Amino acid sequence: MENSATLVSVLYDIKREEWKSYKRSFQTYLGYFTNILKLKTKLVLFCENSTLQLLKSNSEYLAHKNIHTIVIPYSQLEYAKFRSKIEETLSSEEFQRDNKMLNNPEGYSADYIVLMNNKLSFMKEAVEKDPFHTSHFFWIDAGYGHGNRMFFPTAPKYWEPKNLLKLKNKITYIKLYENPDAFKGYELQIYKEQAAPVLNGAFFGGDKESIIEYYHLYDSVFKEYLFTHNIVDDDQNIGIFCYYRRPELFNLVFGDWNDVMKLFG
Repeated sequence: MENSATLVSVLYDIKREEWKSYKRSFQTYLGYFTNILKLKTKLVLFCENSTLQLLKSNSEYLAHKNIHTIVIPYSQLEYAKFRSKIEETLSSEEFQRDNKMLNNPEGYSADYIVLMNNKLSFMKEAVEKDPFHTSHFFWIDAGYGHGNRMFFPTAPKYWEPKNLLKLKNKITYIKLYENPDAFKGYELQIYKEQAAPVLNGAFFGGDKESIIEYYHLYDSVFKEYLFTHNIVDDDQNIGIFCYYRRPELFNLVFGDWNDVMKLFG
């Protein structure tokens, strides 16, 4: 089988416009997502039925010939079963004490934490279904680039991260620090600090076998932090903690938030 890629993304309305900070409407996200559709790449999209109905009036969605949509209610996401424990942790005295991140969504929104940490579960399901029979799978945030066309190919065209398609047994991330060990030794404290993440969670992935291996590692680390340490965080910090456990599984490439097309395409 020739190496090729499937992108994986999601659109869930978690009422971000009602947040106390970092507000953004779901309609704004739908607008951002149009740029992902213009890539014409093989794409697995997870969403709720109400979102699917909205997309059916989107001309870019209707024109996309390589999209496979999977409808799953938010309440049935794998990590939704942890929502009550996440809520309990967010409101705990220990989590709240001296926490500089309480105005960031990972400091107050259980729905956000569930959705961000469910990324590997989405990836695992996409790999298992494998509707396009590809060798590699890559997560891309639906809002990647925040609507700015300068971070995308100048004209709508088929795009895939061809520079990564020969890699096996590796999960690729963009690292935002040249030294990825910046948080090493501070794993139980960093969730309270206003420190930029080491990993860029907007895009990551690898071959099918690596995705499944990473899913199990991520799930184990997430549960350890939640149930043993009473710590919740977003996928970017849980991801770097996974790297500290299994660095040989990862290919970290130095870059910036919106460098995906420049680095990998």
